[in-house]
Amino acid sequence: MEYLYKHHQKWDVYQEWYQKFSDKFVKQNKWKKEPGHSYDLALVQLGKIAFIEVDGEKHSKNNQKINDGIAEKYAKEELKAIMIRLDKVECNGTLEDRTKVFKKAFEVLK
Repeated sequence: MEYLYKHHQKWDVYQEWYQKFSDKFVKQNKWKKEPGHSYDLALVQLGKIAFIEVDGEKHSKNNQKINDGIAEKYAKEELKAIMIRLDKVECNGTLEDRTKVFKKAFEVLK
């Protein structure tokens, strides 16, 4: 979060952003579970939105991969959002390592 505040001040940052899927999207994808997703972080700028998901160990399970895939599809196709995925292990490295990971991942925000 500190990196975002320091290097991407034009974006408003929100934690645990819940986005409800549209009824149309739910029907088209025959989605029977929760009709929405809680993204780890949302970055909002006038006319733009970006979601950041931090993937950890639980994201290796098949159910979670399906849920994340649907959430990413909704973000990209319906909201035209920027989607950034970060590996939890990389986010917990040294400050130097984290800075490299974040700098590369967040280039799409410029």
